[in-house]
Amino acid sequence: MKHLLMLFLLTAGYEKSLAQFRQYDVRFADKSIGTLKVYDKQATPQGEILQVEASFSILFHKGYFNLINHFSGSILTYSFYQQSAGDKPKDVVETRYADKQYQTRDSLRNKSINNSISLPVRHTVCTFYYKEPKGIRAVFSERYGVYCEVYSPRPGTYEMKLPDGRVSTYIFRNGLCQEVRSTVLGGSLVFILQ
Repeated sequence: MKHLLMLFLLTAGYEKSLAQFRQYDVRFADKSIGTLKVYDKQATPQGEILQVEASFSILFHKGYFNLINHFSGSILTYSFYQQSAGDKPKDVVETRYADKQYQTRDSLRNKSINNSISLPVRHTVCTFYYKEPKGIRAVFSERYGVYCEVYSPRPGTYEMKLPDGRVSTYIFRNGLCQEVRSTVLGGSLVFILQ
């Protein structure tokens, strides 16, 4: 049994090391502070999995976020969002599609965020990193559990208004996300495709 467990752990590590991803440089105040990885889509018998993760360090603060979407037949069935500050989780939000209704829950604080979305979710913040959102007017935010308005001021540029009023800008070239700009306390956070 011990040998089977060891074989499983080695195989899992080997698969992760073979994972393909696009990498973005995370910049704050024009300095590189970390990386964001957009993993290739994973096909499963139930559909496909999308994953974006980032790690960064500013002065004495370290941060991390992980975003995972499960789609079946182009419909979001499950999403997981985790953000950590240092070693402590800051946000853990899960969304599940059951009985033709989405249930979004703050797992860290054990409370419901939103249970009012019933139409199938086809576009999320995570999907921005996989496909240019041409013609899309709103996307589901896995972190906030609501739809966010999307506006395209010019071809290849999309602005997404977050529930807290901030705006994130996504810049595409040839259908691929090249850069993301967000305002955060104290400055601008930018992800640039390497």
